[in-house]
Amino acid sequence: MTVADIYSLAEEGLKEIEEEIACSSCSGLSYINNIADSIFKSGGKRIRSLLLLLAAGLSGYTGRRTKALGAIIEQVHTASLMHDDVVDNAATRRGVPSSNTLYGNRVSVLTGDCLYTSAFLKLLKKYPTPIVSLIVTTVNQMSEAEVLQLQKTSDLNITGQEYMQIVFGKTAALFSATCASGSLLANPADMRRKNLLYSFGTNVGCAFQLQDDLMDYLGNAKVLGKQPGTDMTEKKVTLPLILLLENSLKYPKDYNAIKKLFLSGGDKSEKLGRLLLWLEKYGIRPKAEAIVNSYIKKAQKILLRFESSAYRDALTYLTGSLKQSQTVGRELSEIVKNQLIKQSL
Repeated sequence: MTVADIYSLAEEGLKEIEEEIACSSCSGLSYINNIADSIFKSGGKRIRSLLLLLAAGLSGYTGRRTKALGAIIEQVHTASLMHDDVVDNAATRRGVPSSNTLYGNRVSVLTGDCLYTSAFLKLLKKYPTPIVSLIVTTVNQMSEAEVLQLQKTSDLNITGQEYMQIVFGKTAALFSATCASGSLLANPADMRRKNLLYSFGTNVGCAFQLQDDLMDYLGNAKVLGKQPGTDMTEKKVTLPLILLLENSLKYPKDYNAIKKLFLSGGDKSEKLGRLLLWLEKYGIRPKAEAIVNSYIKKAQKILLRFESSAYRDALTYLTGSLKQSQTVGRELSEIVKNQLIKQSL
């Protein structure tokens, strides 16, 4: 199975979601809609839409109610990115100028607010309470995680539990809600299937974010859509640094030098280069990859509790491909980009 095979399985649903995104508005003000539209058209992997469609298919649902729900979930995700870029003072997103760079912080924050609130209104109008509650709760978890991350900026004493709380809230929570929503569309009363898919989404989301944190140190700028070392520059203590500190603790000279380097200012490239040497010395990459793989295996083990189907095979492959997240992400982004070009013709 390939990424193209997975896309083919969900192609009609993804096209419908893109159509819904293109034709729906989030505000009565055209200025806000134009900003939102420009962000949606910048592309992305649409992995949440894909997970929704595959989870729904795995649960036996292939109807059209995924159309608006997928667009709503993408809207929630986009709102969170707009707020993140303001908080992080990011200059680019997906390799192009971010909304706060183009329109300023105030407009970006308020447009993000409109995306959130209009998403909630659409949920209330079109979907049952369990799905509404799940998505709204998730947005609250996302916001809490961002605040916790700000609170823990530069905190080299952050615990593993605190870090994973951030990882879950920032990313995995929406993955979990997306997969569980696919089940709820099929049968709101089937709590076993809903809970299994929620757990599956949690593990996939954690693997996705942990891999992203690793690639922020080791990835390629062209593929990432941003310069490596962004977390380091923003003093975010993530998986590679946590493992580096844990493994160098027995060597006080190295341990103190690493802490001093991370907290220092100076040239970003030089600083990243020195940290990469420390990461290599202590073998951090394979240790981090082993943790990512543990979440992938947990997710794939959950899938074995479902009946065999093309949807299960697709989710299994997609989950395993997180180990090559840059390559797979690029393929998904290209497919989405081509689809957006076709829609505009």
